[in-house]
Amino acid sequence: MTKTSSSSPRGACQICARPIGIKTGVIAHHGYQRPQHQGYQTSSCEGAKHLPYELSCDAIDEAIQRRLHYIEHCTAKIPELMAAPPAELVRHDAGLTAEQRDGAVDDFIELVGAVDGILQAQAKADANYFAAACGRAVVEAEAQVIEAAFLRAYRWQYIFSGAAEPRFQKVLRSMITEDQLERIEKALAPIAASATRRPAPYRLPACAASSRGRR
Repeated sequence: MTKTSSSSPRGACQICARPIGIKTGVIAHHGYQRPQHQGYQTSSCEGAKHLPYELSCDAIDEAIQRRLHYIEHCTAKIPELMAAPPAELVRHDAGLTAEQRDGAVDDFIELVGAVDGILQAQAKADANYFAAACGRAVVEAEAQVIEAAFLRAYRWQYIFSGAAEPRFQKVLRSMITEDQLERIEKALAPIAASATRRPAPYRLPACAASSRGRR
């Protein structure tokens, strides 16, 4: 904890780690917002009204338990939601016109394409970082294999681990036509192929392999 002549004592919040003023022995409210002209205030950081980190870690344990409980709750709900679409979703789907449903298919395809664009940029950035931090020179052919491996993993994690889930496909198929399904499959086919196909192994150049062996 710190203290200056012109301010109250400050301590580290257990949750956000920011130095926050201490009032009546505990961390003051912080992290909230007051949206302009809305007449309300958002919640404070979970570390508010707890002892500073220098004196206690109790808020961290409580935050972890809340999140574990939330994960447990969501995990228990997944089979129920996947077994049958939520009633609200079914009602909303029933109210769509043919044009609206067709537009929703276009939006879905566009959304997946936008997500994939983000994944491509992230894969390239992470591959470049790996090449810079791995401790040796990385030739262009290696860099391409590394980037492809990152992209394949990201596409599976963020798109196809859900899109390829049989229960999701069952719900999706029940709400669209065969032609719309064919459009989705055709649009996703190029990235689906790279997400499920393991890249060919790369053999190190002789000079790189020998230098690695000398480390």
